[in-house]
Amino acid sequence: MHDFEEAVAAVLRDEGGYVNDPNDAGGETKYGISKRSYPSLDIADLTAEDAEEIYRRDWWVKYQYELLPWPFSAKAFDIGVNIGGKASIMLLQHALWDMNDSPGDATIDDDGVLGGRTLALVHLAPPSALYAAYIKAIEAHYYDIVERNPRNEKYLAGWLRRAEETFV
Repeated sequence: MHDFEEAVAAVLRDEGGYVNDPNDAGGETKYGISKRSYPSLDIADLTAEDAEEIYRRDWWVKYQYELLPWPFSAKAFDIGVNIGGKASIMLLQHALWDMNDSPGDATIDDDGVLGGRTLALVHLAPPSALYAAYIKAIEAHYYDIVERNPRNEKYLAGWLRRAEETFV
């Protein structure tokens, strides 16, 4: 679980402490855990250890990030916490498409699932090229969010910093 421990430490650092920004769609959050997603939790009193267990159970294990090689496991997990687990995997699938210069590689679906074909292509791809393509897909996603809702522009610089954070 070395990968998880390093990845969750970065998530806890990036997500920070308690926030209740009325302009943030996430609403009341602490360590990135939102009241909207976990209505029965006392968010203000959430501990880092509680957040870590939630991330292990509801993110790392659920979306099978451990099946990805390092650093993709950490990057997909970190971005998944920010935009959604399936969305982070879909962006990885899009990065694989982009590397093959085809809009929708017929060999994989963009279903947000780490299936056998997606995993095989990740393991076959040159790591540095795939990582660069993944970062590009993540950044494009963040720009698209701002284009659809310009009020989110105040978050863009932080999102882009997070996208560019490396785990190598």
